[in-house]
Amino acid sequence: MGDRLKVGKYVDFCIFKDTFSCPPKSNHFKMRILAIFLLCLGFCACNNNPTAYKNDYPKHVQLARFQSPDGHISKLSSLAKRIEYIVLETHNDCLIGTTSNIQATSDGVLIRFRNAIYYFGNDGRYRSKIDHVGKGPGEYLRILPHYIHDPIKQEIVIPDGRQSLLFFDYSGKHIKSIECKSQTGMDFSALLPDGNFFLSPFMLYSPMFTTIGNKGDILREFFPGKVEIQRSGDEGGLYFPRLWISNHHEGVLASDSDTTWLVKDAQTAVPFMIIDPFVSKNEDKVYVSPINYLNKNYIGFDGREYGIYSLRDNKYYTVNGKEKRKLDDDIDKGPAVNLSHAINGKVYSLLNAIDLLEPTNPNFLPKKKLSKLIEALHENDNPVLRIITLRDEFICD
Repeated sequence: MGDRLKVGKYVDFCIFKDTFSCPPKSNHFKMRILAIFLLCLGFCACNNNPTAYKNDYPKHVQLARFQSPDGHISKLSSLAKRIEYIVLETHNDCLIGTTSNIQATSDGVLIRFRNAIYYFGNDGRYRSKIDHVGKGPGEYLRILPHYIHDPIKQEIVIPDGRQSLLFFDYSGKHIKSIECKSQTGMDFSALLPDGNFFLSPFMLYSPMFTTIGNKGDILREFFPGKVEIQRSGDEGGLYFPRLWISNHHEGVLASDSDTTWLVKDAQTAVPFMIIDPFVSKNEDKVYVSPINYLNKNYIGFDGREYGIYSLRDNKYYTVNGKEKRKLDDDIDKGPAVNLSHAINGKVYSLLNAIDLLEPTNPNFLPKKKLSKLIEALHENDNPVLRIITLRDEFICD
């Protein structure tokens, strides 16, 4: 190990609009970059208009589309616009492990690890945490799979197992609590564009999901799909489908068995995508739910295999690098990338220091810049945050 690595951000790869992160040394160099950029546009332009799809949902997708994909994606370079690494500060108050529960703020990230939420700045410095496990006022029993982040108010809302919502600011100070006694489940939660809250249980009972106001009152209960589905070969037993949610630029996507709903506000949920014909998990080899929103042009299906569906041209691509369901990092030769952790066009992941220093994967052969970063790490350091920005037009025929 070399000199101690400074906490902070390291941009390792950037193309197209982000070339400003790699400043040119001369005007001649600028002209070369411009020429390369124009050449790339010529070769990589898709046949269809690369702008985002129009709001012509619901999208009806035939199940056969998933049985016979249009292609395969294995390399990160085919869709990444920018990669950056943030070395997180390490001391006793902010020790964390790897987790996929990461949300972005205007100047940093919120990382949920176990029953606490840690706030790190874009410079990697530790700022604060929310760690109030208990049974008293302003305390929660545990943090459920999803918590709510309001970037405008700079508040974090934690659904508690005792059917209440606890509000905290970024510093970790408890602001208020509201009771939601009539809510049947709070495993999944999200902030809607109108400022109200989306809540739902993990296993779909009745109702499928509800919207909650700022005083804990139920604004509407939604029963948009089949709540109980007869499952064949199970002696008449009932199969309760699971729900999965994903943030969308117009609201929240909520996927049940065959339909994904776009919840736009407290009173409005419209069909976003329908799988035709739907065949349940136990009746067919193909399983295409839940759904993950990548950006305005693409969504991901995370079932028995991970795949990407193009809303723009109705094409489906499976993701199959050397590691199942992941993309090979052919840019930095770093750890493989799991796209199911994408948020609004960015893929967040934490890379364990010890795993970088002592990799078990023989294919892990990092390039110079990443290798230099790794050499300065210590085995007890906090994980390194990797942020990958996806291109809107990343699949080209």
